Amino acid sequence: MESMLNRLRDTVSATVYQVTNNLSTALPGNPLTREYEILKPIGSAGPGLCFKIYEATKKSTKEQVSLFILEKKTERFERKEKEQLFETIRHGVPQLARLRHPSMLTIQHNMEESRDLIAFATEPVLGSLANFFDPSFASDQSKDGKFEFYDIEIKYGLLQIAEGLQFLHKDARILHRNICPENIIVNRNGIWKLAGFDFSAQTTNPNEQPYKFPTLKVIADLSLEIQPNFTYSAPEHFTSTDSFIDTSSDIFSLGMVAYTLYNKGKPLLLFDGSYQYRPEKFATDVKDKLSINTSLLCIPEDFRKHFRLLLSIDPKLRPDAQQLSKLQLFQDVLVRTLQYFDCLFQWDSAQKSQFYRNLPEVLQRIPKRIKLRRIVHGLAKEFVNPEMVPFVLPPLFLIAKETDNEEFHTWILPELVTVFRYKEPIQIGLFLLKNMNFLVDKFKTKPEALKEHIIPLIYRFLESDAYQIQELCLSVVPTIIHLIDFSGSKNMLLPRIKRLALETKLLSVRVNCLICLGKILEHLDKWLVLDEVLPLIMMMPSREPAVIMCSVGILTLTMNSNKLGIPKEMLANKIIPFLVPLSIENGLSLQQYTTIMNLIREILNKIEEEHQAKIRQLDSIKVQQDSFFTTDNNQQRSDQKSK
Repeated sequence: MESMLNRLRDTVSATVYQVTNNLSTALPGNPLTREYEILKPIGSAGPGLCFKIYEATKKSTKEQVSLFILEKKTERFERKEKEQLFETIRHGVPQLARLRHPSMLTIQHNMEESRDLIAFATEPVLGSLANFFDPSFASDQSKDGKFEFYDIEIKYGLLQIAEGLQFLHKDARILHRNICPENIIVNRNGIWKLAGFDFSAQTTNPNEQPYKFPTLKVIADLSLEIQPNFTYSAPEHFTSTDSFIDTSSDIFSLGMVAYTLYNKGKPLLLFDGSYQYRPEKFATDVKDKLSINTSLLCIPEDFRKHFRLLLSIDPKLRPDAQQLSKLQLFQDVLVRTLQYFDCLFQWDSAQKSQFYRNLPEVLQRIPKRIKLRRIVHGLAKEFVNPEMVPFVLPPLFLIAKETDNEEFHTWILPELVTVFRYKEPIQIGLFLLKNMNFLVDKFKTKPEALKEHIIPLIYRFLESDAYQIQELCLSVVPTIIHLIDFSGSKNMLLPRIKRLALETKLLSVRVNCLICLGKILEHLDKWLVLDEVLPLIMMMPSREPAVIMCSVGILTLTMNSNKLGIPKEMLANKIIPFLVPLSIENGLSLQQYTTIMNLIREILNKIEEEHQAKIRQLDSIKVQQDSFFTTDNNQQRSDQKSK
């Protein structure tokens, strides 16, 4: 007898991971092909995992989405079963589209039906919980080939679904009636969302409390795969005498899902073919399972007491969704931290800033996968508010420093791009500059991204009006100068440093400009130094000792460099006339004066040596020429005499 779970796993392998050679034909004739480009299959969901989930992008905006596609021509079901399946889908997807809640899967493009397909687009997702129970799928989600949900993921995921059920039961007056792994979707950020409203039902009487809903019944002549997943259904669906149930049946289903999660994908009890004809036995077997202590060893000890209530055969003993969300299980500091991100928009700036200050301590206890998929996304929501960015960047960079290059470019960089554009407050720029070495290191493998994001950031910081950013940026430039090409140095970098050095009113900034130039000399082209850097130091509008000594240092480095060097003509005509007046400037110490005079003597000696060498060379050439002409004349006279 084939188990339901094995059928689900076989379906995942057959429908998702055996990718067709031509995805472009996945939506023939369906309106979604005009708007979305299919990239690759990623998972499956829905009754019997009938929906294939594809990663896709919207053609007009390049927005990332997931496409849920049901192929009508499937050979898995008979014609009658397929028609029944299509009818349930036509009920479920529009129902989901009408619901607006953070715990509900967000539909981006409502259901479109064509001759061959039923399809709709949602927020980007990873797959359904049923997919994560499949070993081949789970290995794709983990670098080491193994995937298990962390305790915090299970707790917070269950809390999210409980909050979704609270909304459904109290506000929307809807009973889901098919809470199971196939209908709980994990989105790209690791948030669990409720979907699969194919068998949902409205209350029969909105004025009657508690709300009543019709039960589900097993249809004997239909495949169990296109019916609700009865493995997770409450026993009263089969045993109720008045054909009506209340919201507690969804709570039972969530309890069964919780057991499967903690038991590494294995349900408490499988509803297979034998129960189809004796459904009342299912309730008895569930009760018997719970009476065995070893059955609950996989459940956290502090949850077992409440867990038994969730799976109580008596619906009256089960907590409602609101009571469930208040359980001590969900008061864990890590769970509450994740929960805070869902309600931060309700807080004022003072409360948020305090939360972000305390966050680094908590981050140490949260697994990296959750930090990347969940925390980073929560932090990035604050980037729309520049005033909060200085508080958000420290915890974000703590996470970033745990990533490899691929993780950084996937999860961190896309969020940081927004921050790179901010000019105020200055704390943003200061923080980025202090972490510039880290950023540059992360961009080493992607030089194009570095040129697109980091180099322009340096140029912009050099144009800042804040002297703190100017000085810090000037100290960073020498560490990244090797990444800037000749054109960038000539047209972007040097003009900004030159403008800053000449226009600033602060001595410290001017001195830092000169120090920066001194450190990057060896990375510049010789003629760029001669045409731009040296004329700049001669144009300095101030004659403070610090400025003079920086200028002397640049001249010394340039003159003694094997790569650069200064022609003797420039030394004689420009450098000496520039240095001699500097040597008698007031304020110079004896040591500084001596340094300048030594440089002047060194330059004069260099001019003397080079010019003497030139004169000797010219004299030698002249002597050779005279000797040649003398020899030639003598030869001519000798020839004439012989004639």
